[in-house]
Amino acid sequence: MAKDDAVATSVDCVVVGSGVAGLCAAKELVQNDVQAVVVLEADGRIGGRIKQDHDVLPWPIEAGAQFLHGAKNSIAKQTLDEAGCTFKEHEWPDRYFFGRDKVWVHNDQAHPDVEKVHELFHSVSEREFERDVSAEEWMKEEGANRNVVELARSCYANDFACSLHQLGMQEVQQEARCWEYGEEYLVLDRPLSALVDRIRDGLDVRKRHQVSLIQYGACRERGGVTVHCTNGEVFVCDQVVITVPITILQAGEIEFDPPLPSEKVKAIHRLKMSNALKVVMGFRAPFWPEDMFDAICIDCFLPEVWMLDGHCQDISSGSIIQTSVVGFVAGEEAQAMSLMKEADVLARSLDQLDTMFGTPARPCPASTSYVSGQVLDWSKEEHVRGAYTYPCVGAHGAREILSAPLSDVLYFAGEATHHGANPCLQAAMETGIRAAHQILHG
Repeated sequence: MAKDDAVATSVDCVVVGSGVAGLCAAKELVQNDVQAVVVLEADGRIGGRIKQDHDVLPWPIEAGAQFLHGAKNSIAKQTLDEAGCTFKEHEWPDRYFFGRDKVWVHNDQAHPDVEKVHELFHSVSEREFERDVSAEEWMKEEGANRNVVELARSCYANDFACSLHQLGMQEVQQEARCWEYGEEYLVLDRPLSALVDRIRDGLDVRKRHQVSLIQYGACRERGGVTVHCTNGEVFVCDQVVITVPITILQAGEIEFDPPLPSEKVKAIHRLKMSNALKVVMGFRAPFWPEDMFDAICIDCFLPEVWMLDGHCQDISSGSIIQTSVVGFVAGEEAQAMSLMKEADVLARSLDQLDTMFGTPARPCPASTSYVSGQVLDWSKEEHVRGAYTYPCVGAHGAREILSAPLSDVLYFAGEATHHGANPCLQAAMETGIRAAHQILHG
């Protein structure tokens, strides 16, 4: 059917994307009596970058967001509290492993390099950056030694989902000044899909509806916006909330008629998203300290590993998988790892764990306890193509430009549009609510 001949569905508002930003935007509108709201999702599932993998282990493993960062003023935690969820709080990081020297440092131990890297980054909000420098350049200017730089690479840059030379200090400073959630790391008692389920309840979400064209030239008229999907369906509405990942906008997969203003297009391309991988490994029994949650690893293949408990019988292999280790890799290291064979990634990851936890009596505890594993690669997710936007050099101010409404009909939400705390769940949720309030209150 030609686009002009398609029978259009008339609604008040279309939300493009069913991540938590899109779902929150739709929920806020519906709860404020905007009843005809439809959420269009390109994928065959709902939730965006909240996703569970059921193939690796006998229990669901988080492919995307792993935990909540911050317990204060967090709409994500509030929503999960209302759903009756409970959390386990962890220290982050709770241990450091220096690979070259094979030295372990607990977070309550004094170590000059560990203290220095945190001192530098904790001071960011009080500093003045006359120009937008990368974290790598800034640390050289500060006279940081090699260990401190490598700690920053594995701890801070990897957590922001980028490489150290990509991390822009002006945006890091902006987040440090705006962060209001606290420093707790909370692991949920169930999959994070509970958050998605709680928000999407009662909403009209259409899966496999990939938006290809938004025509808003007749926006002064009621119902003056037309949204076209690749499956031939057409929607006419008064407003559109766009919450797709920045990579989709950068690729031009949604055409705008008329084209977006050059200032907004430039802002879209100033923001950057790199890749992230999770290396998931299931084991018959733990071989690490009982109280261990995670480790920052310096000069290692995996810059960070999390120890995640579970207990279930693996019927397919006849083995009992009691626990798992998840390695988290982001930035250019993730891009390089994405090109490797999965078997090689798993082998090198097991070698690292053997080095970290091996003893003369048991030199290869990871390899001997290993049952199954898999690499989860976000660059290969068709409708995402990466992790999340990171504070990048040259992007300061771009998020505010992107988040500004256009002609009172196009609204933009999603983690890339939050100027204060982009890489976390509550920030994405806040942007969806903000977009809804822009529609409701002008």
